[in-house]
Amino acid sequence: MDELLASCARYALRRPRTSITFEYTMLKGVNDHPEHARQLVKLMRRLPAKVNLIPFNPFIGTRFERSDEAVIRA
Repeated sequence: MDELLASCARYALRRPRTSITFEYTMLKGVNDHPEHARQLVKLMRRLPAKVNLIPFNPFIGTRFERSDEAVIRA
């Protein structure tokens, strides 16, 4: 993770008007709590970045579930 964020920071320095987009798939009970959002913000606070929250799309055989709509919005 450190290497990825360092690469993003170097990229942002070379492209000052560029915003980096992170995709974050939300999994019910795994990474959808307010504390996870705070950790994500802390990781990215020094980058010109935005986050797309992606609700998980369950499929047959997966053990993961989609986060509730209210949790995603919060």
